[in-house]
Amino acid sequence: MTTGVLPFSDLKIKVNLNTGFFETSGITENTQMAVTSGNHDDAGLSIGNLQFNFGQADRAQEWFKYMIDNHVSVVNSAFGANTTELATFKNVINTYTRANRIIWGDSISALVNGEKRALVEPYKSAFATMLTSAEGKAKYYAMSDAYYWTPSYELFRHLSCKSRFSIASLFDVYVNKGRYYPVNLLVADFDAIDANGAIDATEKERQKNYAINYRGNYDNAVKPTENAWGGIDQVTFWHGDGVDDGRRGCMANQEGNYYGAIYAPETNFDINQEPATDEKVGSTPINVNLGEIAVDNIFLGATQISKLYLGTTLIGGGEVSPVTSSRVPKTQFRTNAGSYAGIPDQANVTLNSGDPLWIDCQEPFVGCRTYYTKDGSTPTTSSALYSEALTFTGSCTLKTLTVSVFGIAEAVKTLAVTVNPIITSWRYLKIQGYGTSIDTTTRIIEFEAWHGATNRMTTATILSNDAINQGSTDVNTIKDGVKTTTTNTYPIWWSAVPNANVVIDLGDWYALTKLNYYSFSNAGDQRQNRFKVFASTTNNGTDWTLLWDMSANTTPQPILPSGYEKTL
Repeated sequence: MTTGVLPFSDLKIKVNLNTGFFETSGITENTQMAVTSGNHDDAGLSIGNLQFNFGQADRAQEWFKYMIDNHVSVVNSAFGANTTELATFKNVINTYTRANRIIWGDSISALVNGEKRALVEPYKSAFATMLTSAEGKAKYYAMSDAYYWTPSYELFRHLSCKSRFSIASLFDVYVNKGRYYPVNLLVADFDAIDANGAIDATEKERQKNYAINYRGNYDNAVKPTENAWGGIDQVTFWHGDGVDDGRRGCMANQEGNYYGAIYAPETNFDINQEPATDEKVGSTPINVNLGEIAVDNIFLGATQISKLYLGTTLIGGGEVSPVTSSRVPKTQFRTNAGSYAGIPDQANVTLNSGDPLWIDCQEPFVGCRTYYTKDGSTPTTSSALYSEALTFTGSCTLKTLTVSVFGIAEAVKTLAVTVNPIITSWRYLKIQGYGTSIDTTTRIIEFEAWHGATNRMTTATILSNDAINQGSTDVNTIKDGVKTTTTNTYPIWWSAVPNANVVIDLGDWYALTKLNYYSFSNAGDQRQNRFKVFASTTNNGTDWTLLWDMSANTTPQPILPSGYEKTL
């Protein structure tokens, strides 16, 4: 273990090799760089310790083309006597489209345990030789710096985390996922960690590293999968297969088992909780006593010196001037846990009650916090802090304000949120009558329970009912679809109060949308029918929920074939 701040170039290489472990299972630089693989992920092939490929970013093409154009002697030497394959390779890189390069990569792939995990010779050895050459590594590291190190290191400087492990985690998420959307959630996590006076600086840094990986996996996740523990996460990247710890899990816990390989970052890559850079050490002024004279600040000309060595002893440390940025934060609204894409209409969204809504940061990233209101008022930095995916129980106007850690604000964003009403699915219904006299009765000829365009009463079973006083002796006639009558015939009629208590089993659970109740009077004058309709999911006798209350109804029953109607 190396203590203190590493030379910057050494730090970058060690961070790169740490990620290379997860991509290749190798430890040393040349072992990792020599790794190639076939078309196991529909990206044609993969090369080197970060496994550049012919995927959307097309990193492998950039590296191959550079080697052919600038170091053709290295390329020729790598193929040796295999001139036919060399000519094919050059033709592919110089003339093929990306789609055709993927097809070619597939054609030189070899099966390993049923998957195209390897390349055939001589390509496997030739590419390994090119990748481990000084010229090949220089270009590879330059691409790593441009595409992965620069954005992750820039974000690291904006955040309050300090360690080599934290920059290694941010870098690994960038390589693994290509971006880091939940920056605002991460800053909120860090604020809470920093505010916790019960833990020391070492534990705070450990928790921050954990948060980087947790947020990088969950709120930035794609293709969420139910795992063996019943939770939803990316199994491959967190819990592995239930035995391995997974990539994000290893990084979060700073150790682990990854597909049978032991992840020991401190031993193998010098990645630990030591400060990553001078800037993160702190800006405490140098305090030196020259005899009896206390020297609090030392300048070289007009520039304040932030660290001073006496021999090998460091006196003071850290950059005096902190990082700053004028970058304006950019955010988007997202509802799909299985995609990085935001909602198509960034001004309006329709959700079900309890559905999550994320507020993602967009590239180029900057450390920031998001504040929000749900009542249509303009948010300020005193408004609620966005710290988890938002949920809604009712329609509202959401407004968000995102402010960088340097005080630069994005314009307030407004989203009209429409929440669909909660529709519970029911299986059992109960009709209970409240008629007390000739004029206020419980009479029924037909009852309908609609699920969309389907009347579920036609296939329902009537489980029980009170004894009928007059009319038909078969209560099943209330679901036979007949809504007509003849002179001097009675509907089904109960007289005690409360009465009827007709319990119905719809046969399955349905989100009912409408109820209809039909009746008539054989005397020719329409009566005021009074009743209640309850619903239950279990029919256990205790969980009846009132759906329709007509127990105090004063409206005469409509003339058949019309009836009383309740929209749910």
